[in-house]
Amino acid sequence: GNDELRSLLEQYSVHGSGRFQFEIIDPDRDPMRADDYDIATYNTLVIESQGRRQNVMELTEKEITNRLLKVVRNRQERVYLTVGHGERAAQAGDGSALGQLRDRLQDIDYIVTDSLFIAREGGVPADCQVLVIAGPQSQLLPMEVDAVGSYLEGGGSLFLLTDPGTVTGLESLLATWGVQLGDDFVLDTSGLGTLFGLDFTIPVAAAYDDEHPITRKHRTGVVSTYEFVRSVRLYSLAVATAQLEAAALVFTSAQSWGEVDLEALQPGQGEVNVSFDDSDLPGPVSLAVAARDSAGEGGRLVVFGDSDFATDNYFDLQGNGDLALNAISWLAEDEELIALRPREAGFNPIALNESQSEWVFWLTVVLYPAAIAI
Repeated sequence: GNDELRSLLEQYSVHGSGRFQFEIIDPDRDPMRADDYDIATYNTLVIESQGRRQNVMELTEKEITNRLLKVVRNRQERVYLTVGHGERAAQAGDGSALGQLRDRLQDIDYIVTDSLFIAREGGVPADCQVLVIAGPQSQLLPMEVDAVGSYLEGGGSLFLLTDPGTVTGLESLLATWGVQLGDDFVLDTSGLGTLFGLDFTIPVAAAYDDEHPITRKHRTGVVSTYEFVRSVRLYSLAVATAQLEAAALVFTSAQSWGEVDLEALQPGQGEVNVSFDDSDLPGPVSLAVAARDSAGEGGRLVVFGDSDFATDNYFDLQGNGDLALNAISWLAEDEELIALRPREAGFNPIALNESQSEWVFWLTVVLYPAAIAI
């Protein structure tokens, strides 16, 4: 109703610090004003800024925010998704694609091209704002690696999602940026994943870098989920400190580890038992890093050890979609878009650590019933 819409618009006005004003018009009482804005139906919201206009028919916070961004931002970022190495498709229809990520980027007026074959193109297009390489299953060709390196040196931005057991061909290039892809896969026995019906092979992260723009909003207890993820860490940056600003972004619990026995992932072995030993990487384990060239042309990269988290299967699960979108916004130097975005009501369980779970158990299952009985 109008009261609910008015309340929402008043929130935009308050948070807009005087830059947002609104007026509600009855088209029956003021048909000339309605004609001025080409209003053809009731319950239409018109958003206008500096001569740009958007008509909104779906009056939800998500849709209004997207349209506001379209009229306020006088820019269109171009995002390219690579193909040719078994990468995640933008639309596959089986949940393993990046369809929602593509759609949400288009909602905020990004132009998404999902068929860039770098070898055929001869390099990364000059208008590419963010290059996305999502889940490659085979190595990039040497000329493609060189093209990505040149692109980064020239101030480009790379979003790399790579899964356990794969060799991307970009390992040496990443090392120059201080990034190390783990030859492992991460297991988590904390039990946090059971809240979502997940097992220990799908770690649930609830710890993030509090300062980095990508993850700053996630520190408020928002979790993210990763199906078969490898560690992604930072090398010692003693040599490169002057040129690079780098940070590990996402961490698993202390009850997790990076298992180096990759043979356990091979099919046809039946039941395989793995446990933490001296050769494994102790938790908390870093799953993603971000780096920025602060001395050269300003290139940026974000690397995740998993490509599943951004797919349609997991995009709407807690903070996954926001994390992927915020990473791309930071890469595009579009920091004003970084946020925890409004979402439809659904299944959003609260993540508790082991100590909090024990307190809840004793209070609700033991102490309160005992007090009532007494």
